[in-house]
Amino acid sequence: MLDLILRDHRHFIEIICYILCVKDKNGNYTDDTQRSVDAAKQLEADGVRALVMSCGFFSVVQNELTAEVDLAVPSCWWEIYRTDPGTSTAMQVASIHRNDINSNPLVFTDPNVDPSSGSYEYYIKVLDSCSIEKLVSNSLKTIHLTGEIVNEQANRLQWTAFEGWDADVEKYYIYRMVGEQEPDSPIDSVDAQTFEYTDDYSSLGNVDGRFTYWIQAAEQVGNTFGYKARANSNRLNLFLESQMYFANAFKPGGYNSEFKPVSRFFSGTGYIFQIYNRWGQLIFETTDPEAGWNGEYKGETVEQGVYIYQLSYLDVYSESIVYRGTVTVIY
Repeated sequence: MLDLILRDHRHFIEIICYILCVKDKNGNYTDDTQRSVDAAKQLEADGVRALVMSCGFFSVVQNELTAEVDLAVPSCWWEIYRTDPGTSTAMQVASIHRNDINSNPLVFTDPNVDPSSGSYEYYIKVLDSCSIEKLVSNSLKTIHLTGEIVNEQANRLQWTAFEGWDADVEKYYIYRMVGEQEPDSPIDSVDAQTFEYTDDYSSLGNVDGRFTYWIQAAEQVGNTFGYKARANSNRLNLFLESQMYFANAFKPGGYNSEFKPVSRFFSGTGYIFQIYNRWGQLIFETTDPEAGWNGEYKGETVEQGVYIYQLSYLDVYSESIVYRGTVTVIY
């Protein structure tokens, strides 16, 4: 799934969290009650006594939410609400008590989402120990990324706007992962009013045809609380299966001294490339897409003539692909 990015974004509001307790016949309070009394005395002395609650999301990444909370609150509940794509009604998806949180940030994994289906909207309600609502956080709407393969040189991306920060989005960064190597930096960025991008990857050379993209929003300067947040979209996988090309002849030891399929992209599995002679005898086989036939069988150069090849593999969608044909060995 996706990695978390939304960082350093908090909205503060002042609340008082009350605790119910028992006073015995001698007028003695429990420890929790005494703290409440002390808070009331402080209220009288300072004119204000409040707990600061941070409910802005640090991250909305696939199915993980992170919010910084004030652990000085002695007793309260955090209720997490979600609005699904294509709906307008928020549903409660979690209720977390202060006793269940031992450190910041609060991390919640939402298991019932499909980030590829659209944008989700989240917010948090804070309830005091009496279950009375004291705070509703800002609402954050995730970025939904879609895209398509244009050709063997370009992919096109489209995404929805990120919404909910205290300051607006400054720009969107485009990240691209080829194969399984995580990128250290984005490949490009666009302004906050741009929601599409065409990635021309013709300069990459030979790759395996597996592209993973995501968009990262960056908050502009101007957040009331001095933060500059970031947020990631879902990750989009695009798989390109390039056409396989086969020479019709080759000369062992010559310029084209090895015979094998040629393709700019290959991201399949179960690769098997075989060569047969005219009598149907298997004389060469490999499971390595980089390996080719050098025109030999058991260490001896084969005779000039026509040979049969077969290539089979499963593509990225697990469909069986088979190529058959002939190649002429010449001297």
